[in-house]
Amino acid sequence: MSIHFIKHAEIGYRFLDELAVELGDSGNTERAGRLLRSIFRLLRNHLSVEESFLIIAQMPMALKALYVDGWIPGNQLAANNTFSNFIDDVLEVDGCFSWVYSPGTNEVTLAIQAVLKTLRNYVPEEEFENMSTLFPLDIKSIMPRRDSRDLIIELINGI
Repeated sequence: MSIHFIKHAEIGYRFLDELAVELGDSGNTERAGRLLRSIFRLLRNHLSVEESFLIIAQMPMALKALYVDGWIPGNQLAANNTFSNFIDDVLEVDGCFSWVYSPGTNEVTLAIQAVLKTLRNYVPEEEFENMSTLFPLDIKSIMPRRDSRDLIIELINGI
């Protein structure tokens, strides 16, 4: 069995490229990576270890590695799981390094949506739906909806 590290790295780079575009900052994969890392760190800290494993199982290998980077399982945050606290935590963990200016709630919400939308492109739809049921807080309320164009393409491919 050969291990295809280059293939996994290529998928990771492609993900960051797509995320940068979703963030409206095409080409800035460094910023996209910092935001992805901070959102993953907070997400795993707001989930149980078992829930994190269920989410990790659905991700491409490069994203799995980023999700677990520096993680100490069992170190979840306190049960202060409101969406506004999650946004504050994103800013705190990221240290505002990924923002051109001091962001507001809307900018952070858009960044979280961009991560989820891009992730949705890399996880089969049914698995993404199963994974999203584990998301904490009010994140589900900002989940990107499937584009009707995507549904039509899926229907055509299924024929």
